[in-house]
Amino acid sequence: MRRRNWLRAAALASLAPLDAALAQAARKGFDTQGLQVTLQALGLAAPVPSLDLVLEAPDIAESGEQVPISLQCKLPGVKKMWLLAERNATALLASLEFSEAMEPQLGTRIRLARSSLVYGVAQLQDGKLLLAQHDVKVALSTCTGKCR
Repeated sequence: MRRRNWLRAAALASLAPLDAALAQAARKGFDTQGLQVTLQALGLAAPVPSLDLVLEAPDIAESGEQVPISLQCKLPGVKKMWLLAERNATALLASLEFSEAMEPQLGTRIRLARSSLVYGVAQLQDGKLLLAQHDVKVALSTCTGKCR
């Protein structure tokens, strides 16, 4: 019985560094400040504007606290999608990975520090980067300090 418990503990302990490495990789981009620095950290050098990537958001948001937003790609083979806000302290709002069985779309609410351009970026299986953007005017800013 002791030997089994010891083997279980050893197996779990060997996974701890892997767990830490995965957590660090998942944080990539969330620790950066500024849109250009974040794009570089994520390796999103030159996304191309595309009508196949649809970003929907209100033109005017009453409050920056909860701004509804949706991002959808009409093309198959989407590998990853990101949401970014140009004027937030932390530009990266969301990072998602998709399997081939998943439909590449998301709907959520984001927090904006102030009026800003919001960007959606999609990476296809072939590595091509698509870009969509929408200008959101915030009537009442509710963020103090870092907006995440």
